[in-house]
Amino acid sequence: MFPSRYTFLALLAAGLLASSPVSGLQFPVSARLKQRDELGRLPKRQSAAQTNPMEITLESLQNVEYTSAVMVEGQPFQVLLDTGSADLNIMGTIPTAKDTGIPVTVNFASGAEEGQMSFGTVTFAGYTVQQQVFNHVSVNAGASGGGAEDNGLLGLGMSSGSVLHQMYQQMLTNDTTAMLAPNLGDALLDRIFQQNTSSPNFMSFTLARDTDTTDANSVAIGNFTLSELIPGLENITSMPKLPVLTAPQGDSDLQHWTITVDAIMANGAPLTLPTSVVSGTSTGQMVAVLDSGFTFPQVPPMVAQAFYGSIPGAELSNSSGLTAWTFPCTAQVNASFMFGGMNYPIHPLDLSFDPTIVGMSLPNNTCLGAFQPIEAAATQALDGIGDMVLGMAFLRNTYTLMNYGDFVDSTTDATEQPYVQLLSTTDPTTAAAEFATIRTAAPPYNGYASLTHQFMPVFVAIPIFVVVVIVAFIVWLNLRRKRANRDTKNMIQLP
Repeated sequence: MFPSRYTFLALLAAGLLASSPVSGLQFPVSARLKQRDELGRLPKRQSAAQTNPMEITLESLQNVEYTSAVMVEGQPFQVLLDTGSADLNIMGTIPTAKDTGIPVTVNFASGAEEGQMSFGTVTFAGYTVQQQVFNHVSVNAGASGGGAEDNGLLGLGMSSGSVLHQMYQQMLTNDTTAMLAPNLGDALLDRIFQQNTSSPNFMSFTLARDTDTTDANSVAIGNFTLSELIPGLENITSMPKLPVLTAPQGDSDLQHWTITVDAIMANGAPLTLPTSVVSGTSTGQMVAVLDSGFTFPQVPPMVAQAFYGSIPGAELSNSSGLTAWTFPCTAQVNASFMFGGMNYPIHPLDLSFDPTIVGMSLPNNTCLGAFQPIEAAATQALDGIGDMVLGMAFLRNTYTLMNYGDFVDSTTDATEQPYVQLLSTTDPTTAAAEFATIRTAAPPYNGYASLTHQFMPVFVAIPIFVVVVIVAFIVWLNLRRKRANRDTKNMIQLP
């Protein structure tokens, strides 16, 4: 269908991959608060006529972004790290990139990112891969997500969920020359792991929590590793290995980091969970997708109600197309999830947020529940593979290890079933104390300290000072009068 392009790809495939050692590397991940158009990036299931995934979007949300640096053809780009997708998308001018002219369209709920299949030398986490496929989006294309500071998105999912991988696999099917390298369309992390099959095929990360809500420019630093553990958190290897549920036969494009939820606790009591939409799930269990691209977790409505419905003053609100619980910011919510028999408490600061980040105008000291009743768009995107999406507000409470296992597209390193391990990083007692200090010491106005509270010492000090002066003046006046009377009496008694 594209004879000249196939020739180009074949010539490209003839080159040798860079053999940078894959011995494991740790590097920081920055978190920042920024206005964005999209909240989540979980790909939506497409019809047979559509090969590009659609991504879920909740409009005008101020999103916490976890970003890191990627080098493409020697040029630095800042990319969002997203476990809910699998493509490397780069927006910018890269003169030395091997653009193929093959169009690539990644659709969003509002707008789209249109680029072309391109290849280039990519360096990430200290590892270099030559001839890595990526979606090269022109600056003039006006990508719907991100701004000048964001040059792209790095999907950390499996190759089977990658738009570019699916396109390349179709090219392999139609290729009559047998000159195309079979792994040239694989996702970046797959390619990195294939370079050294002796290294374990896992990534691990922590997502930092920024507790300074008064500083919009505050940056929290997390960590991301490939093939090695974060120092001090090595105990994660003793945590249960949670099998990644395999997508149904013929639906490999729906593959995500999907695990079984054993139980959900609200205020210390286990919830009676509804029947899972995922076939084969045991009674009392549900299925969750772990997605670092989602700010607000999407959970069954009864779970959100159990978390927030009993709070005095709580209401289920719908504003700007978003359905969520609202309640006083000082209300401390107690919730946890259980996986593999282990309990994972959620920090109360991750259970409620500033409503202004979703464009809601609410009364003073009113916050938004972070675990929201699942939206129709999320349900449609899950398409029967999961009951909920656990995003950043959940993942900030764990050290997460994701082992790719068989999902790496290679015959030599597919040695075990993919799995997830979670190490709790939230101590409930410490978390409760932190919440009380932050939320009650400085009563928030829409998540931020109100002007009245910020200047409360001045407002209180001035009246007190005035009262003290008045009292002192009255005392002084009374003393003066008594002294005057005494002096007058003495003068009258003189002979």
